Amino acid sequence: MSEQITKIKVNNDQTATINFKDSSDMDTKEIVFTGKEKIVDEFSEAFQKALNSFTAIIPALKSDSKNLTMNAIKLEYGQDERIEKVSYAVKYKPQNNVITNIPVNNVPIYKEEFTEKTFSVSGKDEELLYTILEFAKKYIAGDTRTKQMKIEVA
Repeated sequence: MSEQITKIKVNNDQTATINFKDSSDMDTKEIVFTGKEKIVDEFSEAFQKALNSFTAIIPALKSDSKNLTMNAIKLEYGQDERIEKVSYAVKYKPQNNVITNIPVNNVPIYKEEFTEKTFSVSGKDEELLYTILEFAKKYIAGDTRTKQMKIEVA
């Protein structure tokens, strides 16, 4: 594999910062890509859908999900180069307008040998992570909201 995305952060201005390694070698330094153009709507929607996985891990916040915004997703890979663990950083903004960052770190991807009491990311949410990764790769390659705009000459 030529690159592994290790962190995706959607900024307040709807641009993204994406950290990646350009090889699977552990000694490879991380590269940080910060886009100057806004992400496409589908990327933003998929990224925010990851809140479902977050609220499955912390169900007490599910009823207050309108005050939650996905801030960053950090990924760790196994030897097979598949996602093994995920960390979420979520912004919580209740009525008093104080923004709190809530991290959930190193949650494993579900495996059959887990008990039902093991916190893990479901298979459905794992698929969503791979969808988000594809959007991130396209964003690095130049797929932005500006490039998707259609200009019609009247």
